[in-house]
Amino acid sequence: MARQKGFIEENVYEEAKKRIHHIYDTHDNVNIAYSGGKDSTVMLHLAAREARRVGKRLGVLLVDLEGQYKRHV
Repeated sequence: MARQKGFIEENVYEEAKKRIHHIYDTHDNVNIAYSGGKDSTVMLHLAAREARRVGKRLGVLLVDLEGQYKRHV
């Protein structure tokens, strides 16, 4: 049976910042996969801002599946 979704008072931006802060509080190493799209760009900026705020590093892996080319042998 599916769980009923509830509404919260905070907006998406504030909730995202809280969750990213929690990740930095609970993990020594934080990495993010970045595709170059608008959603991952926003996540990269939020994660980088929090990394600077708490004095930690952020690893970034560029994953662009549309930019991959077929290898001709």
